Amino acid sequence: MVEITKNILCMEDYRHHIYDPGCGAIVSFLGVVRNLHKGREV
Repeated sequence: MVEITKNILCMEDYRHHIYDPGCGAIVSFLGVVRNLHKGREV
């Protein structure tokens, strides 16, 4: 449960461009995935 909550918070941080060191890897991964997804849409 804590991990799930942490992941949600990491996503919120990413959305608001607040980079938390503890979420660095997750934020970076989400950024890559989001960029790839945007590339497909365009």
